[in-house]
Amino acid sequence: MTSRLLLIRHAQTDQMMVGRCCGALDVDLSPQGVRHAEVIAATLSTVPIAAIYTSPLRRAMASAQPLADLLHRELLVEDDLREMDFGECEGATFSEIEARFPDLYREWMTSPSTVTFPGGESFAVVQQRSWALVTALRSRHPHELVAVFTHAGVVRSLLAQLLAMPDNAAFRLGQDYGALNVVDWTTGDPVLRVMNLRWEPTDTGQGSPLSPFLRFLDKED
Repeated sequence: MTSRLLLIRHAQTDQMMVGRCCGALDVDLSPQGVRHAEVIAATLSTVPIAAIYTSPLRRAMASAQPLADLLHRELLVEDDLREMDFGECEGATFSEIEARFPDLYREWMTSPSTVTFPGGESFAVVQQRSWALVTALRSRHPHELVAVFTHAGVVRSLLAQLLAMPDNAAFRLGQDYGALNVVDWTTGDPVLRVMNLRWEPTDTGQGSPLSPFLRFLDKED
């Protein structure tokens, strides 16, 4: 019997945030992101999902809500799924951060997992809270498939923990907007089955190149 976790990064955000540091800032999806969320929902609506969890930030909730609507499920909001809080760096461009906090910026670019943002969080804090939640979800949903809508930083921190990777190596893991990651637990140790799978709003799920993948998700083991 397998416990399966679908880790899904939220869809594309408002273009006004391009090039800016966005963690705790509560921004909306772009029109493209809204369409992408609908495609994600249409595709995953054929999968036997037991529960849908989301970060409390609007971009994650808006990505999860179409799937919850199609499956007639309550959207379960968990604060520990929120993105890293960048504190005083929130909303600033990277050049602005470099000018204001040159030492922090240098550390961020060379050793991102060790940085604690002024007034914000560190990678270790994000990893600790998100891993505690995933552990709780496994106990809450034994032998079930659960979907979790969250953020790139959270997903990377969880994958690093799952794969016993050095923390800094987590930032080598691609996480596109709307990307899907699949983690299984069968005998106790996690197995990463899929990472950073992304399909475009023109894809439809059934009858598309995703069809073999959907059959894979329907399998019990």
